[in-house]
Amino acid sequence: MACTTLAAISAVLPEYRRPAGCTGRSSLGSILSFGLVVLALLTGGCGGGSFMELTSSAQFQQQVLQARKPVLVHFHKGGCTRCASLESAMGQVVNDYGGRVVFAKYLLKNVFWVITNPELQSKYGIDAYPTVLLFVNGRERKRWIMHDDIKSYRRALDEALHTPAKYIPAKQTSVEPVMHPAPPEPVVQPDFPDAVGQPTPPDDCNCN
Repeated sequence: MACTTLAAISAVLPEYRRPAGCTGRSSLGSILSFGLVVLALLTGGCGGGSFMELTSSAQFQQQVLQARKPVLVHFHKGGCTRCASLESAMGQVVNDYGGRVVFAKYLLKNVFWVITNPELQSKYGIDAYPTVLLFVNGRERKRWIMHDDIKSYRRALDEALHTPAKYIPAKQTSVEPVMHPAPPEPVVQPDFPDAVGQPTPPDDCNCN
């Protein structure tokens, strides 16, 4: 809503940017513009309709950690111009990957610098804003800290959507060793070849 208001006022501001003269319109326009910018930042910046707003650990558990699709979570803080700029720039990415990727955001530090969810802040070690985390199957896959290169987000989402299945080698069947028959035992020749089965007469035997 704040972004819609800003767009409407931006069209009117040229009228107030003319020389101030006696009316002081230039000063009024500057003050009005500054006030609306502050309002937009306090309400979370532009592009709020692109990301699903998360507000509790239970919601984070259900919408992020238990999601079947990849989830891109933008952790931001109130009054962060870079956070608002990143979320606005991600609008086209949301449109291109809608239905295949879940886009969510969590206001982890409000405009008064108070951490809104110490549990999440401690668990994921988030100390700088914006911090963007990509979750796949409930686990952190990639992290960006104060990073606004939209192409890197697209590459990571493409990889998450087209991750090849893990290679599982085919089960190896055991092969029984081939049993070769034992070689035959050598044949022992008898000491008396002339008369098989009969003892050989001694040389000094007088058999006549």
